[in-house]
Amino acid sequence: MMQQVTVKKKKIRYRSRELLTLALFSLLAALLSLVVMDVIVFPISLLAIYQTDLFNTAIQYLLVLIITVILLYPLVKKVISLKINGLGAGQIIMYLIKRVSYYMSIFCIFILISCFLAGLLYFFMYNNHLILHRILNII
Repeated sequence: MMQQVTVKKKKIRYRSRELLTLALFSLLAALLSLVVMDVIVFPISLLAIYQTDLFNTAIQYLLVLIITVILLYPLVKKVISLKINGLGAGQIIMYLIKRVSYYMSIFCIFILISCFLAGLLYFFMYNNHLILHRILNII
């Protein structure tokens, strides 16, 4: 009926060979990461120390580029998918205007609600002692 699989007990020689392979792989990965980090990080850190203005400018431009790519990639991807589905340029522009206005309205509502709640919190904190006195009938 059901056959049981016999588990071979490996000899110490085979187990040590497997552990040696694993240890060598780990050592090689550590050495490779050390070399790569020295090749990449060391020149960047020297640039940051000796030419701070250039480094700061490069980082600012890099961050602006990354943010621009992050914001434009979904837009370009959506336009391409709409183009593949057979929509014309006017329809794509109207779709994008509707989506942008929808999300901008959600953003504005969120900001308005946040301002209202912050104002309400400020009102309560500013008049806290008066409210407590009226609640406790002290005045």
